[in-house]
Amino acid sequence: MYVPLRVTSAHSVGAGTIRAEDLASFCAGNGIPAAGIADRDSLAGTMATAKVLRAKGVQPLTGTTLRLRSGACEGDVVLYATGPAGWAGLLRVANAWNIPEPALRRAPGLDELGALLGDGASEILVLTGGPDGLIEKLLVANLAAARKALADLAALFPSRVYVEIQRGFEGADRNAVEISQLADALALPLLGTCPATHRSAEMLEAHEAYLCITGKAYLASDDRPRAVAGQPLLSPAAMAELFADMPEALENSVEFARRAVFMPEPAPARLPSFPCHEGEDEAACCAGWPSRGSCVASKPSGPGARRPIPRPTAPGSPTGSTPSCGWALPATS
Repeated sequence: MYVPLRVTSAHSVGAGTIRAEDLASFCAGNGIPAAGIADRDSLAGTMATAKVLRAKGVQPLTGTTLRLRSGACEGDVVLYATGPAGWAGLLRVANAWNIPEPALRRAPGLDELGALLGDGASEILVLTGGPDGLIEKLLVANLAAARKALADLAALFPSRVYVEIQRGFEGADRNAVEISQLADALALPLLGTCPATHRSAEMLEAHEAYLCITGKAYLASDDRPRAVAGQPLLSPAAMAELFADMPEALENSVEFARRAVFMPEPAPARLPSFPCHEGEDEAACCAGWPSRGSCVASKPSGPGARRPIPRPTAPGSPTGSTPSCGWALPATS
């Protein structure tokens, strides 16, 4: 048995095309008890996907894939929440990445990640990310740097770091021997995965078209983005064959899933407040809109504030009939 922990859903714009309905049907049909969504830099699809999985009797696991920095090197790390404090920490990390303009975004260092997670770090499980992960990228360049980064990661998340071994596509386990030795040296468990970005091999062509749309490229272009052919959802039998020499790595995916059983409950939407006149609360302001027509009577303030736009009046209309609001309906007779 194994649990997929590296599923990239259609909510990862330009990275995955797996729909919640397809994932739920796949897991239910293959006797897979849980599934982990680890969309890139986002938690946007967490609630919608979790509802669909639960309806099929599949336990949703809440995670995300983030970029982490060590010196000049950047690579992935996968974080899963195991409780409400961990979930709140993941939200802070995702917001810190997504709120700034794209040109201003930068991958956090390990210290910054710890500060963003705060107390939530105690409710986080970690996967090292495979060949695109920070640890393996450091390993290729500098063994000592990789060992230090992995030790620091294990210190921030004690007993909650799993060293990821990926298989199922070309080059996935090219550093498997070295990373396994590093895990043994630090007494960290290995965990087997196969990242999934599309439902089945038949969806590869559609996935590549999607990548071209988001990348503003043409299918006929030689330098267009391409999907990895070996990254569909794999059945437990297929995964058992891939990891026949290290079954404990697949068993650890089930242990990981048991530890990560948590789903955030829906909460009321929190919308920004609308601007109102001084001394008028938001409820009274909204209640008065119908009497003002289809406009928001907000009081401009500051040098860059929008000023009221005069309402055009029909010929012969009395002076002073224009309402004092920012937007106005066309005049009628």
